[in-house]
Amino acid sequence: MVRTIALWKLALCGLLLAGCAGDKKPEAVRMLGEPVRQGPREVITDPALSGVWTMKTAEFAGKPFAFAPDFEMRIGGNRYGVGPSGNHYDRGRIELFGDELVGQPRRLDTVGEVGPNKAKRISALYRLVGRDLEIIYDLSGANRPVDFVSRPDTQLLRVLYTKKPQQ
Repeated sequence: MVRTIALWKLALCGLLLAGCAGDKKPEAVRMLGEPVRQGPREVITDPALSGVWTMKTAEFAGKPFAFAPDFEMRIGGNRYGVGPSGNHYDRGRIELFGDELVGQPRRLDTVGEVGPNKAKRISALYRLVGRDLEIIYDLSGANRPVDFVSRPDTQLLRVLYTKKPQQ
């Protein structure tokens, strides 16, 4: 009798383990502003970022930075592409954190998957003002910027984008 109960327990544990081994939960996605849940890192998206953004102005190390007039950034969900219109040679994903307090700058990382920034993580801050998006990147990879000022003798790139109207 004891042996039969032990065999049943063993069989039940085996069934439970077999059933759990095949469970693959889809990657969680939450919108910016939703409560943070514990567990594996989630994909956070901000619908306000989705679209095509053209560069208005840029500064690198405190000095004006020249760029092609058709240079743009396309964001869709947590994916980005950067380059001249129609040739987004630098592509990857955007990781938003979504845990900032009200009034704090929002944080993002770009993780390059194709192009010159492949396998690079670049930390940045961003803010939206009307149809404009301001991002300051630390291209050195050393630290996240603390404000929206590109200073001399740094590798801080501050870019002001404006959203293209949807066609």
